[in-house]
Amino acid sequence: MTEQLQFGVTLTDRWAELDAKVAAALRSALLSEREKEVLRVIAGHRGAAQAIRAEEVARQAGMAWCERARREIAGVVETAVLLYRIPIGGLRMKPYGYFLIASAGDLDLAIHPLWGEVYAHLRRLRALTSKTDVARLFGQAMLQLDAEAGKPKEAA
Repeated sequence: MTEQLQFGVTLTDRWAELDAKVAAALRSALLSEREKEVLRVIAGHRGAAQAIRAEEVARQAGMAWCERARREIAGVVETAVLLYRIPIGGLRMKPYGYFLIASAGDLDLAIHPLWGEVYAHLRRLRALTSKTDVARLFGQAMLQLDAEAGKPKEAA
């Protein structure tokens, strides 16, 4: 089987990297057993083509499907991405659902709806204030993100 290059590494190396990040999160005392089960379910879906819908995540994690479960799953995804740096994407079009980002194409699919949200917020801010103020706010936000990125990670 020929390995494809993804993100400058072989696909096998990428899988190993993703597995290591997930394993570290699953060893963490910061996640509850239920949150770990949600992460396990999502981690089994590598690549956008294998995305799993939140309702199915809930079912496989032993949760009753409801708005609270949907929010809890979204919270686990946010924690996994921000705290543990696990690249989880979400599709808002077919096949819908969550997946581990394994390729540049997966990344494009995952960030497209996020950029749409950012752009919509920028458009709204621009309608409320000046172009200069929006640019200043955006610049300050980027500096704050850079400062946060320089802080030691509790989960590492």
